[in-house]
Amino acid sequence: MFNRGVDKRTVFQDKADYARFHLSLQLFNSRNQSGGIYELHWNPEWIKKQKPLVHIHAYCLLNNHFHLLATQVVNGGLSEFMKRLGGGYTSYFNERYDRSGALFQGNYKRVLCEDNEQLLYLAAYINLNNMVHAYTEYYISSFDTYLGKKDEKFVKTDLILDQYKPHNSFRVSAVALANEIARKRKIDKEYNKASFLE
Repeated sequence: MFNRGVDKRTVFQDKADYARFHLSLQLFNSRNQSGGIYELHWNPEWIKKQKPLVHIHAYCLLNNHFHLLATQVVNGGLSEFMKRLGGGYTSYFNERYDRSGALFQGNYKRVLCEDNEQLLYLAAYINLNNMVHAYTEYYISSFDTYLGKKDEKFVKTDLILDQYKPHNSFRVSAVALANEIARKRKIDKEYNKASFLE
């Protein structure tokens, strides 16, 4: 799943915005949610007991868009989670920056993963989306969780990492795939630019 800012606008202007969306990924993913995000954040007992709407397997947040790899746990869980995520973050952003109206470019887009090859491709693409876009600004992704450098219990890595023995071979495979995607994107951009000029 992915979405971007309306008119490709920046939706994460500083580290606090990234942190707020990152927290939303965790706290809005519950079947029995009640209360606002700040109330939930300070209630560790509720966090331990929450039953998720979706399992999040990978994420990447860049300044004007985000990607998620997720599987639905309950019927309607995906749409409910994305409604909470988009609506909650938009309310926060509009209040913080004294604006009104839509923040994201319509409803989120989703791509149905049809086989395991596509699953592994998406895991690499999302975890390393900054490489695919040759991105040099601040971003956050679940890649450090896959590398064991960060402990994010809400990211379910087993679906991907259990296919790699040893687990650290995922890093080599993902980086190689992201580099290949970036190379193809660059070739396509150059081809399209040349075609336009002809």
